[in-house]
Amino acid sequence: MHCPPNSREKYLLQGLIQMTNAALKASTGMPGAAERLIALSEGLLEEAFRRDEGPVMGVAGRNVRNILRSLKEGFGGEKSEDKSIPVLEIE
Repeated sequence: MHCPPNSREKYLLQGLIQMTNAALKASTGMPGAAERLIALSEGLLEEAFRRDEGPVMGVAGRNVRNILRSLKEGFGGEKSEDKSIPVLEIE
């Protein structure tokens, strides 16, 4: 997908890719790599939603923040009873 440089769409897609990569690294027993990728993902997604201008490509910032929080809790060993990761909702 071609997105304009420095666009909210570009930051969203890059952030989601890195977040997914972090989940993969965590599931394969690489927590250090997962934590680094989550930090990278957070920065990219912060750029996508920094002005809080509403959803980007149908994705709401609050939904992405919930997923990031869930992933970070899993990396930090703060497991809740609910082991599921929130679903990315597209409006």
